[in-house]
Amino acid sequence: MLRTTDLGEALTLAEKLLSVACWFTPSSCYLDAWAWDDVVLRRLTEALPGARVEWYSKDRAGFPASVLSPGVTTVA
Repeated sequence: MLRTTDLGEALTLAEKLLSVACWFTPSSCYLDAWAWDDVVLRRLTEALPGARVEWYSKDRAGFPASVLSPGVTTVA
């Protein structure tokens, strides 16, 4: 588990780790991040272009929300 306030650092490390598993089942490699407020949700969706947001409330407006990346590419 990595705890950091640096979103760029967290995303870079997550993509590197996922790229290791990507060779086995590339379609199953994605990043799932949780947002608990509007500020975090906006930062995540800006940092992950093409990300899909899944809401966990009935009206799709309350938090938490899960932000799923569109996929991971291999890292050299």
